Amino acid sequence: MMTKSLSCALLLSVASSAFAAPMSEKQLAEVVERTVTPLMNAQAIPGMAGAGIFYGQPHHFSFGKTDVVGEKTPP
Repeated sequence: MMTKSLSCALLLSVASSAFAAPMSEKQLAEVVERTVTPLMNAQAIPGMAGAGIFYGQPHHFSFGKTDVVGEKTPP
């Protein structure tokens, strides 16, 4: 269920911008962060990573901690 919610949220966020001028890498990262951060907070998710294709280019994003016990954060 959470995966469906995240997928829908990301799709809607990026799709709504699809008709606008092309986004820079920084702008795309900001859109993804504004979408993922509230979900992580609401679901108490310590870390999340995702990847996708936008305008034919692969993009990878990671947020939060990869190891809660060791307090490691992604590079």
